[in-house]
Amino acid sequence: MKFSIVVPVYNAESFLDSCIGSVKAQCFSDWELILVDDGSTDDSVRIVESYNDSRVRLIKNEHDFIGTCNTYLKEAVGKYLVRMDADDVMPKDRLERQYLYMKSHPSV
Repeated sequence: MKFSIVVPVYNAESFLDSCIGSVKAQCFSDWELILVDDGSTDDSVRIVESYNDSRVRLIKNEHDFIGTCNTYLKEAVGKYLVRMDADDVMPKDRLERQYLYMKSHPSV
């Protein structure tokens, strides 16, 4: 696994489809997406659970942002960690560009 993409989620139902869709659209496909719900009270959990992709994982947490961050750090298995917010959208070549850069600059 090259990339672990971690996303804390708290009441982000309006943004999750765009966020997850932008990850799934990556031209670089060696990734896992870990979404850690931080005790959402909206439909965020249901939206994440609707994705049928083994690379997309949902972890439910109580509302505790620091605990949520520690959870995704423990769960990530990729060589590289990408952190994004639930309202972020990735350009489709982001992971590929970052991978190529890091591969050609091993000191980074």
